[in-house]
Amino acid sequence: MATTKYQPLSRGVDSVGVLDRKVVLEKLTESIVRGSVKMDFADWKTKWANIRETTGNEVDVGGAESSTGLIEVMIRYDKDLFDIGKNAETYRLRFSTIATNQTHSQYYNILRVSEFEGRKRFMKLICNRVR
Repeated sequence: MATTKYQPLSRGVDSVGVLDRKVVLEKLTESIVRGSVKMDFADWKTKWANIRETTGNEVDVGGAESSTGLIEVMIRYDKDLFDIGKNAETYRLRFSTIATNQTHSQYYNILRVSEFEGRKRFMKLICNRVR
């Protein structure tokens, strides 16, 4: 009889320091400014995450180079995030990088939200970079 090696449910995601990036989920909000309706993104939730770039390339847009890419964002389970799948265009993800002492925010559209390996422990968000 063959034995199988036990694989941890989270594949190491539980390890201290793996969720090492702070991300902000933003929600599209409507406000009235001087009598006109203004649509803008506002901070909704802040989460600790593990971010992994899955694909990416650079393209020429109007004579300027622009990068595109998909990322996989692993966060702790949050039941409120399943609503994103119903209205993906009203949410986006933001995280900051620090290069040469300057903070640069990157914005991503959320394409898909799924529960990671069940049991309501982690969630995976698939996002693409906003140009």
